[in-house]
Amino acid sequence: AATTLMGMIKLIPVIFMRAMFPVFSRASTREDGSLHKAYQKSFTYLLILGLAISVGTFLTAERIVPIVFGDGFGAAVPALRILAWVPLVGFVGYANGNLLIAMGREKFFMVSEGLFAVVYAVLAFLLVPAFGYVGASYAMLGPTVIGFVFYSALCHRRLGLALPWKRALAAAAAAGLMAACVYYSLRIGINLFAVTLLIGPLVYGAALYLLRVLSREDLTLLRQALRL
Repeated sequence: AATTLMGMIKLIPVIFMRAMFPVFSRASTREDGSLHKAYQKSFTYLLILGLAISVGTFLTAERIVPIVFGDGFGAAVPALRILAWVPLVGFVGYANGNLLIAMGREKFFMVSEGLFAVVYAVLAFLLVPAFGYVGASYAMLGPTVIGFVFYSALCHRRLGLALPWKRALAAAAAAGLMAACVYYSLRIGINLFAVTLLIGPLVYGAALYLLRVLSREDLTLLRQALRL
């Protein structure tokens, strides 16, 4: 059940990068810095989105599972709370992978992904007998975290870019504020859908803007995307 929910959520970065890959491909042949900008924007947007989904899923897992699957799936909640952090470290992987492919490094990407699959298999072999499906959840999260660090550092280095530590910390602060609002809103009995679809996004978006994680240019691009 938890894996099914995560599979549905992963459609978000897949759709986003299907739209962005042609931009990456065209920009990779230019020397005007357009590839740097396209990658930075994609990395930032996916990191921000993944962070919000991870925090929100972790906080509401106990309520989401019964709504989607019914009362008999309560045992899926611990697994979902572990897998909830996959979007945080996994969404940007789609930007990293598509960048490597656009730069002609698809063979390297294939081999490295194969090695991460081996890591997952080893972790599953070690953890599942002792911890069951919870161990399988940790086995899935582990290689995703390692891949996030490895590919992000590699892609930024290949483009000569510094890792966006300040922006990431500011986004984490915005997510913390959103988490507090979501937690206390649910505690006082506000409807789950109102919290997740209205209160949480509004607080997160406002915090991102005030902390300068999102600029006016980003908001303009968002408005253009919504019109499309």
